[in-house]
Amino acid sequence: MERGIVIATHPAGLAKLSLKTATFIPRKIEVTIPPFVLPPWMITAAERTADMYIAQRGAVIGTMLLASLLPPKQSAEMPAPGSGFQESVIIGSSVHRMTAYRDIIARSKGSVWIMCPTALRADALAQSLTDLHPTLLHGGMSKKQLLRAYHAACAHQSVVIATASALGYMPTSASQLIIEDAANTHWARRERPYLDIRTLIRAMAREKGVPLLWGSLHDSLTFPIDSDVFINAHRLTGPRAPIALIDMTAEIPSGKERALLSHALRSEIEHTRVPTLLYVSRKGYAPTLLCADCGTPMRCLSCAHVLSLSVERGRTLRCPYCKATLASESRCATCDSWNIKGYGVGIERVVEELHQHFPDRQIIQFDADTLKSKKA
Repeated sequence: MERGIVIATHPAGLAKLSLKTATFIPRKIEVTIPPFVLPPWMITAAERTADMYIAQRGAVIGTMLLASLLPPKQSAEMPAPGSGFQESVIIGSSVHRMTAYRDIIARSKGSVWIMCPTALRADALAQSLTDLHPTLLHGGMSKKQLLRAYHAACAHQSVVIATASALGYMPTSASQLIIEDAANTHWARRERPYLDIRTLIRAMAREKGVPLLWGSLHDSLTFPIDSDVFINAHRLTGPRAPIALIDMTAEIPSGKERALLSHALRSEIEHTRVPTLLYVSRKGYAPTLLCADCGTPMRCLSCAHVLSLSVERGRTLRCPYCKATLASESRCATCDSWNIKGYGVGIERVVEELHQHFPDRQIIQFDADTLKSKKA
């Protein structure tokens, strides 16, 4: 038996001419359970996320769903997209975050959904909030457990602790969405499509108009720094450093696709006389190499990891995992094209631009490729 996901339905009577003139052979499909049509806000969120990460829309939808969870029999009307959406951040220990969650749950007029990066973290959080009788909903449960948990999660004013795969089944009664342990690395998928699930959750919260709370022990660059509400639960820290939101689309230099350093950052580096630390999260010059003709990623012949472009010791294609190298003249394994382009920003590219803007400053590159010992 084949399985599929229904993304839209149309009356067959209005498509008779199209079916008769179609180049494919239509066939009837037996539906054993009530069909579930994905809501428009979910499709829109999947499309935006797929465009951002150069991934297929179907792969993104697959990330959002629990494959073994049966759909609801009835689907309620969705609220207007974006109504009531707001973001806030809470930074503090587990005790402080649990206190904040309890306050939110007490004030909530609908169900509260707490998303966790892993099923293990969801179980641990449920133990901390056991007096609130939360509902656990994640892919590690049996089919019977999932069905029972799903019906409980649809109840009004329920507390649901789930992983991101259950987002597609959030009911309209949800009044608060919480990303627990938001700085955890498990939010990013390590296989294709390389999605950051936090971006998907944020897009879905915007489409549905549900307030979003980011909870973590430490600050993170992935948090929404333009948030109107920032809850600081630390008791020992002083006032937060001022944060400026820079629109980089307004700082594109002539003849270039993008600018790496904003005018404000260059001015700050130029006028300060103390050492300045710039954090770059990717190695090489361009962290991802794709064929510009067919979109196939360039992969390592040894470990199948996506290659990155390095210009430090000549123009080479390097594997950041097993350190294997390929010549820059390598062609695409799918279409044999030589049109290979690098995407993303690596530390070598940032160092190159820093040398252009600050030729008289000493610039030190700290990474595993340049500093291989404690002495260095």
